[in-house]
Amino acid sequence: EYDRLCRQSVQEIEEFSKKLDDESRKSFDALLEHYLELTYIEKSQTFCDGFRLGAGIMCEVFKGRECLCR
Repeated sequence: EYDRLCRQSVQEIEEFSKKLDDESRKSFDALLEHYLELTYIEKSQTFCDGFRLGAGIMCEVFKGRECLCR
């Protein structure tokens, strides 16, 4: 499902870009680039938060008490 949605999204972006003049296309490309950068940062932070939470839970499970790794 994820792959299908990604392909569909790329196709829609390409079709939309074709309708724009050069200046608008450059602005749109810059907007997309910034959006992708933010998305990457958010996904990286989400992974780190989840990993830290999971490691903390495992620490508590194996030590049987509050973990200091938070």
